[in-house]
Amino acid sequence: MRVIERRERRCGCCRPRCWLSIAGFRSPSRPWRPEVRYDPGDKVYFTYCYAHPPALRIKPGDSVITSTRDASNDAFSVSDKSVAPKLDLTKVNPQTGPFYIEGAEPGDTLEVHIDSIELNRDWGWGASIPNFGLLAPEYKTAMVTPPVPDRLFIWRLDKGRKVATLDMPNSKIGKVEVPIRPFFGTIGTAPGGKECISSLYPGPYGANMDFNEVVAGVHHALPGVRAGGVVHAGRRALPRRATGRSTVLRSRRHSPSSSP
Repeated sequence: MRVIERRERRCGCCRPRCWLSIAGFRSPSRPWRPEVRYDPGDKVYFTYCYAHPPALRIKPGDSVITSTRDASNDAFSVSDKSVAPKLDLTKVNPQTGPFYIEGAEPGDTLEVHIDSIELNRDWGWGASIPNFGLLAPEYKTAMVTPPVPDRLFIWRLDKGRKVATLDMPNSKIGKVEVPIRPFFGTIGTAPGGKECISSLYPGPYGANMDFNEVVAGVHHALPGVRAGGVVHAGRRALPRRATGRSTVLRSRRHSPSSSP
């Protein structure tokens, strides 16, 4: 992640901006700063929280190269056929970070530039999860049909061709192939107050927005609620591929990523 610069805005209603860039981009007009590599190892978080200590302290203009896990916290293997035995819903959407930006103050806008998102393995997964998703029955929306079956689907990822392939031996077509476009399913800052909120949920601070345009090359504005901004990224930050704009059924492709 590269923090580009901090800009002061002096109009009466505006706060300063702090610019952050994720990996690999440098404007010729800005001074070069060294890249910083951060390996999270097993240190990930499942909440956006005021109490998480910074993984790194970085300055506007800095670049951080790091990696993330998939939405299941890398719980599955290519031989798995179902979700329930391994998926722990208290440990999903793992977040890398947080990254403390020197000079960022409450009320600032943090502008994150995502330079690249790269695959760090050759497979991902999708699933149909019983009683999970928009079409799942609940106390307000009873369904006349039974829940979907618990099934895990392994997609093979071809980084060179930028496609994902799912073998379908029981289908007449045999397999399906779709283009891949990695993006961060979750990215955000620590919420205000003394809150610790599950990374399953979105909020005014960002987090689980599931917006498929948070891709390499974009500038992403985030609110700075507390000193340092405290930026988290992860899950599917951990990009997902060839997905729609909302969650109807939990059936997208998930894979870990690196942000070089």
